[in-house]
Amino acid sequence: MNSTTSTNNCNNTFVLSQNQTTDCLLESPSSPSTHISNSIHSPNHTTQQRLHIYLSHKDATATFVQTANAVLAEQRRNIVSLSPLRKYLLRSDVLLAIIFAIGLVGFYIFSLFSSVPFQSRATGALLEGLLIITAVAFNCWLHVREIKLALLEMSSRLQNTLEQVRKYGIDDSQDFCFPTTIPTVSITRVVRDGTVRLLPSNLLVQDDVILLAYGETAPCKILFLFATNHSELIKMEPGQILKPDLFGSLSEPRRAQEAFGISTNGAYYFKVIESPIKSIVLSALNSSRPETVIAHQLSLIDTIFLTRVIWITLGSAFIVNALRFILIDPHNIQSRANQAYEMLVNLQIYILFPLIPLSYPTLSLISRSYGNAQIVCLFEALQSSKTAFEDKDDVDEFDAAPAPTKNVTVSWAAIWSKFLDQIIRIDISFLARTTGLIESLANTTVICSIDREGTISAPLPSVDQIFLIEESGEPVILDTCEDRTLPSGIRFEDKGWIENLPLLKPLGLGLLLMTDCGIHAGRRRIDSHLNTQKIRIHGCICSARQTCLCRVGTEIGFTKDAVDQFVKKASIELFAPNHASIGQCTSDYHLEIPSMISHIFHDNTSGSFQLFSEGNAALILESCGDFWNGHSLSQMTETVEQKIWEFYQNAIISDLQVVAFAYRPIHYPSKALSQGTSPTTPIYLELSEADSYLNQDIPHLQDFSASSNIDDTAAIKSIQEANDLDINKSLEAVSNPLFSRTCKRKARDRTISKIDASAENEVIDGDEFYQEAIKGQTFLAMASVEFTAKPNVVDVIEDLGLAGIRFVYFSSAPERESKAYAEHLGLEIDWNCCIILSPEGVGPGYSAIHDMKARLPKGVNNIRSHIMNVDDVPLHVSLFAECQPHSIREMVRIFQEHGEVVCCIGSSLNDLNVECFAIADISIAVDPLNFQSHQHGPQIGPLSPLVVAASFNSSPCALTLNVDTSLYSITQIIREARTLATNARQGFIFYMGCQATLSCVQFLSFCLLLPPIFSGYHLIYFAWLLLPLISISFLFSPHLPDVMTNMPVKNAEHLRDLWRFIWYCIVRFTIFPSIICVFVFALVLGEIHDSKNGFELSNNYMGVPWNNYTQMDQSALLFAQNYTLCVYVLYMVGISSTYLCRVKSIFERPPYMHPVWCFSAILS
Repeated sequence: MNSTTSTNNCNNTFVLSQNQTTDCLLESPSSPSTHISNSIHSPNHTTQQRLHIYLSHKDATATFVQTANAVLAEQRRNIVSLSPLRKYLLRSDVLLAIIFAIGLVGFYIFSLFSSVPFQSRATGALLEGLLIITAVAFNCWLHVREIKLALLEMSSRLQNTLEQVRKYGIDDSQDFCFPTTIPTVSITRVVRDGTVRLLPSNLLVQDDVILLAYGETAPCKILFLFATNHSELIKMEPGQILKPDLFGSLSEPRRAQEAFGISTNGAYYFKVIESPIKSIVLSALNSSRPETVIAHQLSLIDTIFLTRVIWITLGSAFIVNALRFILIDPHNIQSRANQAYEMLVNLQIYILFPLIPLSYPTLSLISRSYGNAQIVCLFEALQSSKTAFEDKDDVDEFDAAPAPTKNVTVSWAAIWSKFLDQIIRIDISFLARTTGLIESLANTTVICSIDREGTISAPLPSVDQIFLIEESGEPVILDTCEDRTLPSGIRFEDKGWIENLPLLKPLGLGLLLMTDCGIHAGRRRIDSHLNTQKIRIHGCICSARQTCLCRVGTEIGFTKDAVDQFVKKASIELFAPNHASIGQCTSDYHLEIPSMISHIFHDNTSGSFQLFSEGNAALILESCGDFWNGHSLSQMTETVEQKIWEFYQNAIISDLQVVAFAYRPIHYPSKALSQGTSPTTPIYLELSEADSYLNQDIPHLQDFSASSNIDDTAAIKSIQEANDLDINKSLEAVSNPLFSRTCKRKARDRTISKIDASAENEVIDGDEFYQEAIKGQTFLAMASVEFTAKPNVVDVIEDLGLAGIRFVYFSSAPERESKAYAEHLGLEIDWNCCIILSPEGVGPGYSAIHDMKARLPKGVNNIRSHIMNVDDVPLHVSLFAECQPHSIREMVRIFQEHGEVVCCIGSSLNDLNVECFAIADISIAVDPLNFQSHQHGPQIGPLSPLVVAASFNSSPCALTLNVDTSLYSITQIIREARTLATNARQGFIFYMGCQATLSCVQFLSFCLLLPPIFSGYHLIYFAWLLLPLISISFLFSPHLPDVMTNMPVKNAEHLRDLWRFIWYCIVRFTIFPSIICVFVFALVLGEIHDSKNGFELSNNYMGVPWNNYTQMDQSALLFAQNYTLCVYVLYMVGISSTYLCRVKSIFERPPYMHPVWCFSAILS
């Protein structure tokens, strides 16, 4: 066994103390950072040159900002070189608008020389042409601006974060405690300013020196720091796990590191050779999201109008007007020539002008900006509100009902502010332009959870079962559950658990003594109970080891007074990186470096010393020869061990983690313990392959004496000496060969500690004492812990299914463990409901018999071929197992290829999520820890590292959920987005139908040989003022009751019911309005001149050529046009009242319930 205590003196500049906070590494903090201390004794000059000195925190922050700025600068240069203007000017509608403007100006010039008297409508044509040119210019500017703002949106968000870092810096103090064992929090130990501190992995920079222990993952490209020659350089790629076999090419890496005076203590020093922030920024900037459903639909409609409708209308109008020009005899040749320009050019402009969407870009910008502002303000209100989500009062609990909502008040001032921010500049608080916020949320069909801890489950696991052994050797399993109504927050489900109180007493005391979560100070915890002991600095441990179980001790009955009489004297940390159990792991998901931490306490009441241990089940069992049965000690037999391992294996298969607990008294403490001079920092022990101190037999040891009742002063009395066996005789027996042969025939060898057999005057001291102290322990219990789903997650998944949104969980665990957790989420785990994304031959490869019959593909590379050749089951599965970041990204792309609109949710502190966030249609980051309090209020000091790291990791995300925000917030903003999108779609249909009606009215008047029913400025009034005003008012329509029970459309095969929609518009908009307008126009025009001859009325208006209208004729025509305009406005306002609610009649949802529409209608 290798033993290193933290009491060693720092006799050279390479020694690093165990507390990892103050002592030096590589050189003293006061020495220059560019020189290597003279006390270094490196093997050769080459190694000394390759050895890198740690960076200062200030220099590292400057390098971080410089690296990210370089990437952003290159991206901005590429954006500046883009020229979208030319492409926009070549659009058919833009070219037609320019031609129309030229044609109208030409008509004005033509009329100056050919009209007698001068026609006032020629002046109107000049103004109309200038207005069209202005609108085209404005649309060009707006189009180019929106494209560049969309391209700059991501880089502006990143640049803003970098500017904050440059201005305020990054805090270098460790003023927060957080779990370091969960995969959703990317944390690395880095050496800066001679201090080892925890830092988010994406804040590392090139040439940083980091520490990795066995079982930990490389955060980026790194190089082992102490290789002795170039042929033995060891590099690790991002995501690679440090395992003992990695150093196969480097003999004795511990000696190579210790040659420089640095003790490993389970950690090895690596040099960062590439800054992670570079790849993170590139992933965020190079996001390639599909176009939204609405964008595809509008593009299709735009194509139909520009390639078919406009040209068919133009051809039909030209034929009709050409026939009018040719067949109707004018008075003379001169008058025919005077009418040619207007008949063959102007009339075609007036019939096509309503079909040119010149006002659509502005209308779209206003609608999108308001919708996004409404969504963001609602989201912020939901996060800040502390009220609960509630179902509607009229919903029966047994009926399928939409998701509950929270009644919050959204400030109109906040909406207006957000609205202006989007109109005027880039609002980097959310990626409205990049993600298409409202469109993507409204059409989301799949929500993918790409990780678990802190996202859809609690950041730390909670206790599920307590495993005890009664006197008969039978296991006792007590189930626990969360109960926020109790002071402890937890309770035993079995009402008769009190009968097992004697079994629970030692465990309860040990749990309270070994905690450091603040229970001793009486703090009321609102977050997960976290055990912040630094055992993880020596190797990877499971998350359960950082979960504080003090609440179990409190529920058993112990109080603060019960532990006040105990004082911690020493801590021992044991690691076994070469343990046989590591090689038995079939998946990296279960990889854990066996370890055990033991604490020695002094009982001030009795003066005795007690040792309590917790750790890996294998190490705990190897250290125990007995178990506590509630009354005394019983020998650990093979049968009892088998039952312990059965519980352990069942827990692992069920995706639970297990922590074992043990105890022993110390009758003969070391002099350091007796005199109170024991080390204040933990003692590190490492179990090597050659160590065999656990391969000895141990007889019965001391008996536990426990009181039957728990009082306020002490719960467990002193441990008395064993009276059934003399330990000294046992030691003699061990040396007897016959006894040894007997021991070998036992189920397994046991441990005996020398400190139990030593006399009082033969006290073992020093490192040997701590090695012997952890032997000969008594097994107390095991606790299985599980990651429980966050409150309401199961209900949210069910409500999402009702809304037509499939919830998909990508699990990194093997299939059995993934199914176990998915069952808690309420997901299907039947025979064809789980697909393994790891390639063939990788991973444990578990597959149940019914799964083999399902012919499901294995490996993400086989998904596409399976969909093409077999079936589309992978597109309907909600559970994927053995997932890696690259396979998740590929699966998201497959979903998108088949029309799914994907929303990814994941941890904001997980570096591996950035690329998935960037390719999803929309992404929502979830803060796995409660660190956002650092962001509140004005910034007056350095930024929290967690806040900075989360800002970069979540840069591709439109929204970020706080750790304590319910996932029902997502369903409510989806409800709001669906309402806004439906209202916007209704407004667009109304706008487009009215525009088509104007062209139809004009065309029908030409067929009847009438003058134009509407002039150019009438059409501009309709298209640019009246119709947008009414259409915008649709956005303010209230929610529909069934909006969250409708199935969203996929992003494929758009507008399949296009012809039904066209016939619907023809019947509702075209036929009746056109006939009514033509009839009213002809009637008014005839009444003004009291005409009785219908042919006279249709023959160029009373037989007078248009270019020769008198002032009275022009006034009469204008009056008829204005009168028809009023009729048309009234008719369209009436029709718009029926469009306010798509599924409710006007009697069920009266128009007066829409105040904004009422105001728009009156204003029109």
